[in-house]
Amino acid sequence: MAAAVLDGKVYVFGGTTCDNCGSMAVVEKYDPVSDTWNVSSSLPTPRYRLAAVSVNGSLYAIGGTTNDAAASNIVEVFNPKLNQWTTDAPLIHNRSGLAASTVDDQQTIWVVGGRNDNLPPPDTYISRTESHYVSTNYWIEAAEVYGSGIAAAVTYSTRFHAIGGEYYGVSAQHGWCQTSLQCSEYYPLDPPPTLRFDAGAVIVNNVIYLIGGEAAGPLNATEFFQLVVVFSFLASLGISWTLILRTQTKSPEMNPF
Repeated sequence: MAAAVLDGKVYVFGGTTCDNCGSMAVVEKYDPVSDTWNVSSSLPTPRYRLAAVSVNGSLYAIGGTTNDAAASNIVEVFNPKLNQWTTDAPLIHNRSGLAASTVDDQQTIWVVGGRNDNLPPPDTYISRTESHYVSTNYWIEAAEVYGSGIAAAVTYSTRFHAIGGEYYGVSAQHGWCQTSLQCSEYYPLDPPPTLRFDAGAVIVNNVIYLIGGEAAGPLNATEFFQLVVVFSFLASLGISWTLILRTQTKSPEMNPF
């Protein structure tokens, strides 16, 4: 599933209940003031492993896996005030497990990573970044991120950060590109201490929180875990990752979606 915040409310889009259970169209809205959940207007195209962002009072549901188990390039836009969905310009690349973020002007959407299992290796993992200025009807390709796969992303000022990922295994990476220069090149930074993909990332008060995800465990098992790592931009704290909280569950029955 994917989540985005608009007008102080948290919107959650799509998802699945198991690996082969198909995609969900459900959209739910959480109001932290009243501590209540309500069902909102459903996704026109059911999907999981999609991305979501809020821009100009609307919510964008981007890419993801559809009910035919295929990665999609679908972009659908929800206007909560009108309670209406519309279709926006499709992605250049079909992507499942992508990450998305907006730059500070809240006018441009950036996406990175994801995979398309209908493509043969090494093209299964989508390496190209894409950007979309919301007043236009197209996406633009930008720099490649090696081994991005199912990554996490945040934007700090005009720097778009791609973190972690999956490339025939778990990818250790953390790089940034300058969005004002159309993300022409990624510059490496220290990777997070715990390798993972399919994680969530947010930025609060100059700090990136990298949360959860998936990684290969011992004995070829798969772990789905809750893990918070922080990357600080504050000069007084230095440029480094710090582990601040870890709770881990090794049960293979846990669902990462």
